[in-house]
Amino acid sequence: MRELARELEMPLAEVDGIASFYRMLSRRPRGRHVIRLCDSLSCRINDSLDIYYHLHKRLGISKNETTPDGKFSLEIVNCLGCCDTSPNMMIDSTLYRGLTLERVDEILDSFREEAPK
Repeated sequence: MRELARELEMPLAEVDGIASFYRMLSRRPRGRHVIRLCDSLSCRINDSLDIYYHLHKRLGISKNETTPDGKFSLEIVNCLGCCDTSPNMMIDSTLYRGLTLERVDEILDSFREEAPK
């Protein structure tokens, strides 16, 4: 951020304020895949908290953490804009709707098949 502030001729505090305002920007390294779990009221009512605990147990990380292998980061977001199909999560730019614990396992397992980077 120092380099960016210098390049833009802006105070470092202003650049930091902008970076911290936008949730999609991160000030620390993220995993290769970013999981964004929705925590809107409709998702919470439809068991998104159970999904969070399942992800926590399965991946061994809490919100705003990254797996030791650098594969996944887990974030909690306020809304993904599809309350009619809750609970929902997004991995990278793919939206997964109407989740169950079994479906979450299927989704995570599909990433196991990818070639390591």
